[in-house]
Amino acid sequence: MAASGGMTVGDALALALDHHRAGRHEAAEGLYRAILAAVPDLFDARNLLGALRLERGDAAAAAALLRDATVLDPGAAAAWANGGNALRALGRAGEGLVRYGRALAVRPGHPGAARGRAALLQALGRTGEARDAWRDAVVADPLSVEARTGLGEAGRALGTEAEAAGAFAAAVALRPDRAAPLVNRAVLFLDADDPAAAAPLLRRALVLEPGLAAARGALAEALLRLGRAGGAVAVLRPALAGDPAAGADLHRMAAAAFAAGDAAAGAAWYRRAAHLAGRTPGHLQPARIVAAAEQAAVAGHPYHRVLPERTVSVRAGFHRWDTVTFRRPELFLTRVNDALVLPSNLAVLAGPEALLLDGLHAYSRSSLTLLPDYALHTADDRVLLDLGAERRADTDEAVLLGGSGNFAHDVLDWLSRLLVLERFPELAALPLLVAPALHPAAVGLLGRLGVDPGRLAPLPAGAPARVRRLWLPSLTHAFQYMAPEYAAFLRERLGIPPLRRPGRRLYLSRRGAGHRAVLNEAAILDALAGEGVERFEPAGMGMAEQLRILGEAELIVGPVGGGFAAIVFAPAGCGVVELTHGRCVLPQYGILAGLIGQPYRQVVGEAAANRGALAFDCDFTVEPAAVRDAVKRVVGA
Repeated sequence: MAASGGMTVGDALALALDHHRAGRHEAAEGLYRAILAAVPDLFDARNLLGALRLERGDAAAAAALLRDATVLDPGAAAAWANGGNALRALGRAGEGLVRYGRALAVRPGHPGAARGRAALLQALGRTGEARDAWRDAVVADPLSVEARTGLGEAGRALGTEAEAAGAFAAAVALRPDRAAPLVNRAVLFLDADDPAAAAPLLRRALVLEPGLAAARGALAEALLRLGRAGGAVAVLRPALAGDPAAGADLHRMAAAAFAAGDAAAGAAWYRRAAHLAGRTPGHLQPARIVAAAEQAAVAGHPYHRVLPERTVSVRAGFHRWDTVTFRRPELFLTRVNDALVLPSNLAVLAGPEALLLDGLHAYSRSSLTLLPDYALHTADDRVLLDLGAERRADTDEAVLLGGSGNFAHDVLDWLSRLLVLERFPELAALPLLVAPALHPAAVGLLGRLGVDPGRLAPLPAGAPARVRRLWLPSLTHAFQYMAPEYAAFLRERLGIPPLRRPGRRLYLSRRGAGHRAVLNEAAILDALAGEGVERFEPAGMGMAEQLRILGEAELIVGPVGGGFAAIVFAPAGCGVVELTHGRCVLPQYGILAGLIGQPYRQVVGEAAANRGALAFDCDFTVEPAAVRDAVKRVVGA
């Protein structure tokens, strides 16, 4: 068939495709439409016009055109793949996955469909499936930087660092002239706390693309970690001159200036960053983290050593941590006059610039800037505190007990101060300052341990509290590494009964949790039905009833989380199986089980979507057969 002027449809289509490839989109679209006016059922014109409309941002028109194209030629993989792209852009994920699936069924290994399906799965938070799909995309097109990058991002999200590193390195090798692959590789080095390896890659990226904000920010972070605060300032200052409203760079500049020793400049940059983010900082106070013993000596306050520092070894009985060796800190009681208790982690500001964390804080120092009271934190343990505008000064003398609102941290960490306090009966009449959100189970447990509920004095929420004479009993251990003395103290006071068989076999469910849920819990319970395992949900149950049921247990299975601390109330010899995923492999419950004498196994599944605030808060799945095998091992131990 000939078009006007003697041009055939084939000639017109070839010319339109030339315009399309050269970026002359209006000319290409005009020819595609003229061809379709003459030959409405021409597949190639409809498919290419749909692809063009997608490139121009009109996903709805593209989806309609591509749907018609697949009707004309159901065996056209490209049309199915482009239709998937259009539906993905429209947010119609389910339909998009169907289109990609049809493309791959028609042509297995279609590169565009493989990449599109993987990207859509990743956007949906189905990270494990996305990782497998990106692997398929790499096989379909080994030279695709997008596929290598996607595989690296999925591997990073799932905690498979070796695979992520290999994928990012391959992307760099494929396109050494592009900045983005260099940044991805460098960020993985930063994740691994290797800023020295990250910095050269980021400098190369900035040579290739001087305005790339991700490279600039990451390089400043690497230099800060290397102790080169002046270099970080130099990297950031030109960018801020060009864009004074760059929020992330403002915060990095604050950190760099503060680390370089200019507290006033650090505070000023921090205020600018906060205002840009819609926040109004309160009183900013520089401070330095010091040891409680040091502060007591300087201030002339009493400091009583209860137990010396020592090294502890625990046999967890599991191949990841067959034997765990850790340091148990010195146990002490000290007093601080005119103390300020910070609301987010209940650390204590003693005097204008001394911050006490040892024995007072259950988490790592590296996480401080995740908390609202801590604006900035340097490698040499200087901090800039944001103390807010409101303070409470209504307590004369009290003991700081603390708490967090998390069952495991309250019971296993904060309440360990009771072990120290029992050595000082003269303090028994003083109020016990507790977190405003102390977990209800912890309150019930305090009653079972003989603490009068009338002594509990909740701290104000969200505001520092001033106490004229504050007694500070230390925690007995660092986070995750429980002291054997406290485990024995807690169980002795509660009268945990000896193991009896047959006993109850319990599955501690996180069915109602907002994150870190086991997505295939029903399948796991089905697999364990023949082992006599019953679902146990202690929420809403009184502490006495929980202790009774847990004291009858011969097996406890459950996902990692605060509720799994309940194993501390189970008999010695009770089998313990912890379920988790690759981004949350922790020694905490293996150590606790080892201290009690409970056979322990950990089953590591695969992470999925993350509904929580932290990188390890992913929901996950665990292979039911692996759980059943672990149960048989610990019950028979």
